[in-house]
Amino acid sequence: MKIIDFRLRPPFKDFLNEDMHLFREDDPFVTRFFKQNGFPIPESLKQQSMDLCLKEMEEVNIELAVCGARLGVSNDTLTELGEKYPQFKCVATYDVMNTEEGLDIIDKYIANGPLIGMAVETLLYDITYADDRIFPIYERMQELGKFVTLTTGAGGNTLELTKPEYIDKVARTFPNLNIIISHAGWPWVEQACWIAASRPNVYLMPDLYLCNAPGHQSFLSAVNYQLQDKVIYGSAYPYNNMVYAAKFALKYVRPEVQQKFMYDNAARILGLK
Repeated sequence: MKIIDFRLRPPFKDFLNEDMHLFREDDPFVTRFFKQNGFPIPESLKQQSMDLCLKEMEEVNIELAVCGARLGVSNDTLTELGEKYPQFKCVATYDVMNTEEGLDIIDKYIANGPLIGMAVETLLYDITYADDRIFPIYERMQELGKFVTLTTGAGGNTLELTKPEYIDKVARTFPNLNIIISHAGWPWVEQACWIAASRPNVYLMPDLYLCNAPGHQSFLSAVNYQLQDKVIYGSAYPYNNMVYAAKFALKYVRPEVQQKFMYDNAARILGLK
């Protein structure tokens, strides 16, 4: 089965920066994180190897990977990644506290460039996704017919600010904007499922939290039944082993909905179907 992995960050240029924890096997955070979650550390992470990353993608038939980033990875790096490796489609990023910069990035890298969406992340700040400063970004992306990814859950400063009800407000305000909730609203799992069920423009991507995390059973229920058309597969590599993640999904997702989860739902958002 061909797979679209909607959350995969490869060992390429800015992603190797030491402050990102992403590709440093000797970092205590990395070893502890993989051990706690029961994930085998991928060889490509150990060796910080792009070639091994591509081989691991081939092993589980990942045809296309969508790559987003946090601050610290430049949009020029994301552009170069997509140009050098056509199996990667990249999502722009910006500082949510700088709206004008964000609008400039949209015009340069999305409207008139190769990047396919915008990653919006408020987790580093004491604001929500319904903050007025972000609304011009949503409006412009809606005008362009492009999607945004909104990351919830781990990494936020307070639990209160991660509530998916703020995303629901965005979805109602911009009904023609496709919204992908990275981490699928974890730990507010059932609430996020309600939003995806109620708002045609909202999709869930459990990514890391599909595998072994508290609440992952609810995500599997959503994928297998009620929300089978609204959930997107992502491995969250390098925070998970992409081979382990794909095999986990194929083991626990019903065969009759695997095609939707692993490929078709993402392909529809990307305009491939």
